[in-house]
Amino acid sequence: MGKHLGSLGTARAERTETFDYLDLPGVRVHPDMTDLLMVDFMLKARSIDENDVSASMAAIHGLFGHLVHPDDFEQFWAAALRGRQSTRDLMGTVYQIVEGLSERPTKRRPASSAGRRSTGRKSKDDLSSRVITRLERSGRPDLALIVTRARGAQRAG
Repeated sequence: MGKHLGSLGTARAERTETFDYLDLPGVRVHPDMTDLLMVDFMLKARSIDENDVSASMAAIHGLFGHLVHPDDFEQFWAAALRGRQSTRDLMGTVYQIVEGLSERPTKRRPASSAGRRSTGRKSKDDLSSRVITRLERSGRPDLALIVTRARGAQRAG
């Protein structure tokens, strides 16, 4: 039998945070929501064919099903429809909530230095930038935004 490494991980309490959404005050966050939800979403989004609009929309709807408290979801979705929200609007809401809950990105203290300036090195063309260009040209800036943010998260991680 191998060496026991100890008890790892910390169980966390259910989420109790709320947010106001359009004309709907006090929408509760899903009690089990963590930033790992975004990891799952990005993994699923990678496997969706960029031409499969139905699968893309289902993925976004499912994402909100895990973000908003189940008892508040129908009201939340109705408010989004009443407010004529777009997928880009909804994804912006996702990122605001995830950043607020995970406290990322952390804000720099005012007295701290910005550090060394970037030299602006030109990067190689990669698959994700070609996918972003194709999505934008095909009228899907919402999915291009998802890919852009996923690429940024991978680089930061």
